[in-house]
Amino acid sequence: MQIGDCWFDIPTRQLFGQKDGQVLCLSDDEFNVLDLLVSQKDKVVSRQALLAVLEEHANPELVLVDIIHTLKTRLGNKYAPLIETVADQGFMLHTRLKRSRSSLADSPYQAMSVVLYSLLTAAILLMVFWLYSEVDTPKNIEGYYTHEVSLQGGALLPVNIYPVPRIAGHKDREKQVDYLIQQLKQCPQVPWEQVSVSFSTDGNMLNLLLFKREDGVPEYENIKVYQNDINISFIDPAWLVKAGVCGR
Repeated sequence: MQIGDCWFDIPTRQLFGQKDGQVLCLSDDEFNVLDLLVSQKDKVVSRQALLAVLEEHANPELVLVDIIHTLKTRLGNKYAPLIETVADQGFMLHTRLKRSRSSLADSPYQAMSVVLYSLLTAAILLMVFWLYSEVDTPKNIEGYYTHEVSLQGGALLPVNIYPVPRIAGHKDREKQVDYLIQQLKQCPQVPWEQVSVSFSTDGNMLNLLLFKREDGVPEYENIKVYQNDINISFIDPAWLVKAGVCGR
Protein backbone atom coordinates (compact mmCIF):
# COMPACT_ATOMS: atom_id res chain seq x y z
CA MET A 1 0.00 0.00 0.00
CA GLN A 2 1.16 3.54 -0.81
CA ILE A 3 1.63 5.67 2.33
CA GLY A 4 2.90 9.13 1.44
CA ASP A 5 6.23 8.70 -0.34
CA CYS A 6 6.63 5.16 1.04
CA TRP A 7 5.40 1.77 -0.11
CA PHE A 8 4.31 -0.57 2.68
CA ASP A 9 5.22 -4.08 1.55
CA ILE A 10 3.37 -6.59 3.73
CA PRO A 11 5.15 -9.83 2.61
CA THR A 12 8.62 -8.41 3.40
CA ARG A 13 7.46 -6.29 6.39
CA GLN A 14 9.28 -3.26 5.02
CA LEU A 15 8.71 0.38 4.09
CA PHE A 16 10.31 1.45 0.81
CA GLY A 17 11.15 5.11 0.27
CA GLN A 18 10.16 5.63 -3.35
CA LYS A 19 12.04 8.91 -3.73
CA ASP A 20 15.32 8.03 -2.01
CA GLY A 21 15.17 4.25 -2.43
CA GLN A 22 15.67 3.71 1.30
CA VAL A 23 14.49 0.39 2.70
CA LEU A 24 13.12 0.63 6.25
CA CYS A 25 12.84 -2.67 8.09
CA LEU A 26 10.05 -2.72 10.68
CA SER A 27 10.17 -4.49 14.03
CA ASP A 28 7.41 -7.00 14.77
CA ASP A 29 5.54 -4.47 16.91
CA GLU A 30 5.92 -1.67 14.33
CA PHE A 31 4.71 -3.95 11.55
CA ASN A 32 1.70 -5.20 13.56
CA VAL A 33 0.61 -1.66 14.45
CA LEU A 34 1.02 -0.32 10.90
CA ASP A 35 -0.65 -3.40 9.40
CA LEU A 36 -3.69 -2.90 11.62
CA LEU A 37 -3.87 0.82 10.77
CA VAL A 38 -3.64 -0.01 7.05
CA SER A 39 -6.40 -2.62 7.30
CA GLN A 40 -8.64 0.02 8.94
CA LYS A 41 -7.46 3.03 6.90
CA ASP A 42 -9.55 6.19 7.28
CA LYS A 43 -11.09 4.67 10.42
CA VAL A 44 -10.21 5.20 14.06
CA VAL A 45 -8.39 2.20 15.54
CA SER A 46 -8.76 2.07 19.31
CA ARG A 47 -5.77 1.99 21.63
CA GLN A 48 -7.05 -1.31 23.01
CA ALA A 49 -7.01 -2.90 19.55
CA LEU A 50 -3.47 -1.64 18.89
CA LEU A 51 -2.23 -2.77 22.30
CA ALA A 52 -3.63 -6.23 21.59
CA VAL A 53 -1.25 -6.73 18.63
CA LEU A 54 1.87 -5.83 20.61
CA GLU A 55 4.19 -8.34 22.18
CA GLU A 56 4.30 -8.44 25.98
CA HIS A 57 5.89 -5.33 27.49
CA ALA A 58 6.17 -3.97 31.01
CA ASN A 59 4.60 -0.69 29.89
CA PRO A 60 2.70 -1.29 26.62
CA GLU A 61 1.05 2.17 26.57
CA LEU A 62 4.43 3.90 26.41
CA VAL A 63 5.66 1.37 23.84
CA LEU A 64 2.64 2.16 21.62
CA VAL A 65 3.30 5.91 21.84
CA ASP A 66 6.93 5.30 20.90
CA ILE A 67 5.91 3.12 17.91
CA ILE A 68 3.51 5.77 16.59
CA HIS A 69 6.28 8.36 16.94
CA THR A 70 8.71 6.08 15.06
CA LEU A 71 6.24 5.43 12.23
CA LYS A 72 5.56 9.15 11.84
CA THR A 73 9.29 9.82 11.73
CA ARG A 74 9.79 7.19 9.04
CA LEU A 75 7.07 8.76 6.90
CA GLY A 76 8.91 12.08 7.03
CA ASN A 77 7.78 15.57 7.99
CA LYS A 78 5.42 15.99 5.03
CA TYR A 79 3.47 12.76 5.43
CA ALA A 80 3.70 12.17 9.19
CA PRO A 81 0.22 13.78 9.65
CA LEU A 82 -1.25 10.82 7.73
CA ILE A 83 -1.17 9.07 11.12
CA GLU A 84 -3.51 11.09 13.31
CA THR A 85 -3.90 10.87 17.07
CA VAL A 86 -7.62 10.91 17.89
CA ALA A 87 -8.02 12.17 21.45
CA ASP A 88 -9.44 9.66 23.96
CA GLN A 89 -10.00 7.12 21.16
CA GLY A 90 -6.90 5.91 19.34
CA PHE A 91 -5.19 6.50 16.00
CA MET A 92 -6.21 6.80 12.35
CA LEU A 93 -4.25 6.29 9.12
CA HIS A 94 -5.46 8.67 6.39
CA THR A 95 -5.13 7.80 2.72
CA ARG A 96 -4.46 11.44 1.86
CA LEU A 97 -3.30 14.56 3.63
CA LYS A 98 -5.97 16.87 4.93
CA ARG A 99 -5.81 20.60 5.45
CA SER A 100 -4.65 21.26 9.01
CA ARG A 101 -6.60 23.59 11.22
CA SER A 102 -5.16 26.20 13.58
CA SER A 103 -3.17 24.20 16.07
CA LEU A 104 -0.73 24.57 18.90
CA ALA A 105 2.07 23.06 16.85
CA ASP A 106 2.53 22.43 13.16
CA SER A 107 4.43 19.27 14.05
CA PRO A 108 4.42 15.81 12.44
CA TYR A 109 4.29 14.22 15.84
CA GLN A 110 1.46 15.92 17.69
CA ALA A 111 -1.11 18.66 17.11
CA MET A 112 -3.23 20.25 19.78
CA SER A 113 -5.85 22.92 19.30
CA VAL A 114 -5.25 26.30 20.90
CA VAL A 115 -8.47 25.95 22.91
CA LEU A 116 -7.49 22.51 24.19
CA TYR A 117 -4.01 23.78 25.08
CA SER A 118 -5.50 26.69 27.02
CA LEU A 119 -7.83 24.39 28.95
CA LEU A 120 -5.01 21.98 29.68
CA THR A 121 -2.76 24.79 30.92
CA ALA A 122 -5.52 26.12 33.18
CA ALA A 123 -6.16 22.64 34.60
CA ILE A 124 -2.46 22.16 35.38
CA LEU A 125 -2.24 25.53 37.11
CA LEU A 126 -5.30 24.71 39.21
CA MET A 127 -3.84 21.34 40.15
CA VAL A 128 -0.52 22.91 41.19
CA PHE A 129 -2.35 25.55 43.24
CA TRP A 130 -4.41 22.85 44.98
CA LEU A 131 -1.35 20.74 45.67
CA TYR A 132 0.55 23.55 47.32
CA SER A 133 -2.50 24.66 49.29
CA GLU A 134 -2.87 21.13 50.73
CA VAL A 135 0.73 20.87 51.90
CA ASP A 136 1.62 22.49 55.22
CA THR A 137 5.28 22.93 54.34
CA PRO A 138 5.53 23.48 50.61
CA LYS A 139 9.20 24.43 50.96
CA ASN A 140 9.95 20.72 51.43
CA ILE A 141 8.66 19.89 47.97
CA GLU A 142 11.58 19.41 45.59
CA GLY A 143 10.69 21.33 42.44
CA TYR A 144 12.50 21.71 39.15
CA TYR A 145 15.39 24.07 38.64
CA THR A 146 16.73 25.74 35.51
CA HIS A 147 20.32 25.48 34.31
CA GLU A 148 21.57 28.05 31.81
CA VAL A 149 23.69 26.12 29.31
CA SER A 150 26.25 28.12 27.32
CA LEU A 151 26.37 26.74 23.76
CA GLN A 152 29.45 26.74 21.54
CA GLY A 153 27.92 29.55 19.50
CA GLY A 154 27.69 31.71 22.63
CA ALA A 155 23.91 31.56 23.12
CA LEU A 156 22.36 30.57 26.46
CA LEU A 157 19.88 27.68 26.52
CA PRO A 158 17.57 27.30 29.56
CA VAL A 159 17.43 23.60 30.54
CA ASN A 160 14.71 22.76 33.06
CA ILE A 161 15.69 19.85 35.31
CA TYR A 162 12.76 18.14 37.01
CA PRO A 163 13.07 16.23 40.30
CA VAL A 164 15.42 13.29 39.92
CA PRO A 165 13.97 10.16 41.56
CA ARG A 166 16.32 8.40 43.95
CA ILE A 167 15.25 4.78 43.83
CA ALA A 168 17.15 1.90 45.36
CA GLY A 169 18.92 -0.12 42.68
CA HIS A 170 19.01 2.69 40.12
CA LYS A 171 21.99 4.78 39.10
CA ASP A 172 22.48 8.31 40.32
CA ARG A 173 20.36 10.35 37.89
CA GLU A 174 21.96 13.65 38.89
CA LYS A 175 25.25 12.50 37.39
CA GLN A 176 23.45 11.60 34.17
CA VAL A 177 21.79 15.03 34.06
CA ASP A 178 25.22 16.65 34.47
CA TYR A 179 26.50 14.45 31.65
CA LEU A 180 23.62 15.51 29.37
CA ILE A 181 24.31 19.17 30.09
CA GLN A 182 27.96 18.70 29.10
CA GLN A 183 26.83 17.20 25.77
CA LEU A 184 24.43 20.09 25.16
CA LYS A 185 27.27 22.56 25.72
CA GLN A 186 29.00 21.13 22.63
CA CYS A 187 26.08 22.07 20.36
CA PRO A 188 26.89 25.04 18.10
CA GLN A 189 23.21 26.03 18.22
CA VAL A 190 19.86 24.73 19.42
CA PRO A 191 16.66 25.57 17.45
CA TRP A 192 14.60 25.57 20.66
CA GLU A 193 13.97 28.18 23.34
CA GLN A 194 13.93 25.69 26.22
CA VAL A 195 14.72 22.05 26.92
CA SER A 196 13.17 20.16 29.85
CA VAL A 197 14.71 16.94 31.22
CA SER A 198 13.08 14.29 33.41
CA PHE A 199 13.37 10.58 34.20
CA SER A 200 10.49 8.19 34.82
CA THR A 201 10.03 6.97 38.38
CA ASP A 202 10.88 3.40 37.36
CA GLY A 203 14.23 4.56 35.99
CA ASN A 204 13.57 3.19 32.50
CA MET A 205 12.73 6.33 30.51
CA LEU A 206 14.42 9.64 29.75
CA ASN A 207 12.08 12.39 28.57
CA LEU A 208 13.22 15.50 26.68
CA LEU A 209 10.57 18.17 26.11
CA LEU A 210 11.59 20.79 23.52
CA PHE A 211 9.83 24.15 23.29
CA LYS A 212 9.93 27.18 21.00
CA ARG A 213 7.62 29.74 19.43
CA GLU A 214 7.13 30.16 15.69
CA ASP A 215 5.44 33.46 14.80
CA GLY A 216 4.07 33.60 18.34
CA VAL A 217 2.63 30.06 18.19
CA PRO A 218 4.05 27.64 20.81
CA GLU A 219 5.59 24.48 19.37
CA TYR A 220 6.58 21.38 21.31
CA GLU A 221 8.38 18.14 20.56
CA ASN A 222 8.66 15.28 23.03
CA ILE A 223 11.53 12.77 22.80
CA LYS A 224 11.35 9.60 24.89
CA VAL A 225 14.22 7.16 25.27
CA TYR A 226 13.44 3.72 26.77
CA GLN A 227 15.97 1.36 28.31
CA ASN A 228 15.99 -0.88 31.37
CA ASP A 229 17.71 1.09 34.14
CA ILE A 230 18.54 3.70 31.53
CA ASN A 231 22.09 4.94 31.13
CA ILE A 232 22.43 7.91 28.80
CA SER A 233 26.16 7.54 28.07
CA PHE A 234 25.24 6.88 24.41
CA ILE A 235 24.05 10.47 24.03
CA ASP A 236 26.63 12.67 22.32
CA PRO A 237 26.49 15.80 20.11
CA ALA A 238 25.95 13.66 16.99
CA TRP A 239 22.95 11.92 18.62
CA LEU A 240 21.53 15.27 19.72
CA VAL A 241 21.75 16.55 16.13
CA LYS A 242 20.09 13.39 14.76
CA ALA A 243 17.29 13.65 17.35
CA GLY A 244 16.67 17.29 16.41
CA VAL A 245 17.73 18.75 19.76
CA CYS A 246 20.80 20.49 18.34
CA GLY A 247 21.19 22.31 15.07
CA ARG A 248 24.10 21.75 12.71
